[in-house]
Amino acid sequence: MIELIEVTAPKMTDTPHCISSPRSAIASVGTAHICLGIDDMDGILARLCRHGGQILIAPVTFPNGKRCAFCADPEGNILELIQ
Repeated sequence: MIELIEVTAPKMTDTPHCISSPRSAIASVGTAHICLGIDDMDGILARLCRHGGQILIAPVTFPNGKRCAFCADPEGNILELIQ
């Protein structure tokens, strides 16, 4: 899955949201995260944390059964995971 969204917003400030808070980068204007479709949410998140990653938003289950979580890899790249 490739998620392409264009967000329009007022003029950017001198300090980008992604510098002030990784969580605010998720909803900021610009390229802030990559979305990956996966089969094993719990396994992937456990492996990510073992290797220095961080869960930013814990998995949420939607009424249709899909699960979604946001995390950062060890280099700080923000990932959206959808199962």
